[in-house]
Amino acid sequence: DQAHMPTHTHTPLHEAIGRRGSLVLDSHIDATNWDDALARIIDWGRQHQSRYVTLCNVHSVVTASQDPVFKQVVAQADLALPDGAPVAWVMRHSGHPHQQRINGPDLTWRYLAAAEKLGQSVFFFGSSDDTLAKLRTRIHQSFPRLCVVGMVSPPFRELTPDEDQAYIDQINQSGAHVVFVGL
Repeated sequence: DQAHMPTHTHTPLHEAIGRRGSLVLDSHIDATNWDDALARIIDWGRQHQSRYVTLCNVHSVVTASQDPVFKQVVAQADLALPDGAPVAWVMRHSGHPHQQRINGPDLTWRYLAAAEKLGQSVFFFGSSDDTLAKLRTRIHQSFPRLCVVGMVSPPFRELTPDEDQAYIDQINQSGAHVVFVGL
């Protein structure tokens, strides 16, 4: 849908704020490490800032190179992490020799451990009811004091505007410090 595409050219966000990284195909991927990525998420959550992090594997960067809307999603992320060994490899060979793969599941688990210690609450949006139930069990076993303020499996179809707003309101009213979205 071209209506959502900007009609003017501007400096990409990652250039405007001086983020270190490299282009992988057409997507800027941030050069960072586990500690820095985790610290940023913790800090943004502490401040209840509206930010988003993308975890970019090969499929993500290929899709971004072919789909202008998805390219914008990755380009406008506050942090685009190399969540694929080939993406991290390209980063290492593009001037960031120590770049590690920062994968979503491990980053999530590391954040949940920190959130439990810091008293940050979390919300999970996406996936199936069955998967969320299994996740809730694993989280409770691993992080018994973590405050999970919501887990929602939306229907597997495009949401109506009213449904979309109801989910937004539910998430906002939950007080979550960090929201995990898996669609």
